[in-house]
Amino acid sequence: RLNLTKKIVQGGYDGNWKGWELPEKGVLEADIVVINMADRHSNTIHASDFRILTKAMESTGSDSAKLSLLKQALTAYFVDCNQAMMLLLQFARDASRELALVMMFSVMMDRKNMFLCHAALSERSRFNLHKRLGALYMMNRTDP
Repeated sequence: RLNLTKKIVQGGYDGNWKGWELPEKGVLEADIVVINMADRHSNTIHASDFRILTKAMESTGSDSAKLSLLKQALTAYFVDCNQAMMLLLQFARDASRELALVMMFSVMMDRKNMFLCHAALSERSRFNLHKRLGALYMMNRTDP
């Protein structure tokens, strides 16, 4: 249970959104994404570590086990969009690919290129991710 006031800080709701009021009761669903900003000394996962991760994921049978393995790996590494695309292709189900991309979003070095991951996603997943992460992250900014 979460108590909300009509004042949410840091770029959130400030009480002035036109046409929307905080409901008195009901269920509020939200995706909260914390972005781990890479500093200029950060690098993506090294190629040998990436190979180990992909081989471990390949040897894991279910998508849920792969998601668990990916979640553990992402606590220590940043990824780029090409690596994210290769990791997405490890999953059989589209819903698992969505979850994996949401997990990788916070440690992605080049979020502006997330549109490169479209090839691994269905139309429905792309729509869902537009809602969850924001359309600007899912668009090719050079060719909107």
